Amino acid sequence: LAFASIGFRRVISDLNMVKSRCLEADMGKCRVKWSIIVLRIQHRTLRGYVMFFHSASRFKAIYRLVIPVTALALLTLALTVPASQAKSVDPFGKIDIYGISMFWHTQLGQLFGHAYAVGAGGKIFRYDSTKWTEESSGSNKSLDAIKGFSEDNAWAVGEEGTVLHKAGQVWSPVNIGSTDGLIDIDGGIAGGKEDLYVVGTGGGIHHYDGSGWSKDQVPTSNNLFGVCYMSSTSVWAVGDQGDVLHYDGASWSKMAVPTTGPLFGVSGVIDSSGKEDIMVVGGGGTLLHYSNSQWTKEVYDPWHHLITTGRQSAQALDDLNSVCFTG
Repeated sequence: LAFASIGFRRVISDLNMVKSRCLEADMGKCRVKWSIIVLRIQHRTLRGYVMFFHSASRFKAIYRLVIPVTALALLTLALTVPASQAKSVDPFGKIDIYGISMFWHTQLGQLFGHAYAVGAGGKIFRYDSTKWTEESSGSNKSLDAIKGFSEDNAWAVGEEGTVLHKAGQVWSPVNIGSTDGLIDIDGGIAGGKEDLYVVGTGGGIHHYDGSGWSKDQVPTSNNLFGVCYMSSTSVWAVGDQGDVLHYDGASWSKMAVPTTGPLFGVSGVIDSSGKEDIMVVGGGGTLLHYSNSQWTKEVYDPWHHLITTGRQSAQALDDLNSVCFTG
């Protein structure tokens, strides 16, 4: 259970180590093999499924926050699920998956959840509501994020300025005139056209207005790791040294926030009064909340699964990389 209280990447690393040792041992004497393998696979599945919800409401998932809450249930399940069944729920094998996006598809009057996932080596997978299949990206560059609009329209971004667009059934490279590392993408439909924002290294923010790409002028040169598209007149980006940037439809400005640490993920909703409610996560378990035009710093306690305001956590926290704010 202690494994589940630390960062996701560290969990995978630790479990892989235990798994390797178990494989070398006598199978009958290594009871931990059964539970650890299932826990590892379930973490991957949980991450994917939670991220489905993120894309349905257009935001990224809080897989690091969800893991502690669900660890006990997963361990209980692990004791009863055979290893053969556990292996079958992992669609990606040993491929590192960095980004996932969901979209809704209507067929014969029914609504189905479809998804894309991207990862190392240019890998792209599509989920058709029943199974995952790999699609040829035509690239071997690592892909960090994806935004899917439909089965035949999606965008993926990654290292060295890599941008791929799926139009129909084929993925094609798009030259945006940059070699920035591209880390996150988000967008929507504005005026009947796609409206996309991509953030990355060196403060790079690239904008697609439905007809072409341009690089925005921004008040930072720090790396940017997360972007959240609320509307054509409200976009948020976060990055190193506590950078929180906001676009108001005309220009980008830097927000004053109560941290100088790295920020990795941002998500938001419109509250009942019609105002934006924004959550930002980052290094050392940082949680920032923007509500009523004011920022507050919150603390997440992995042992009690509580979020409180204005209190220092007694537990040193690992980094929080992404967040899904549903209201």
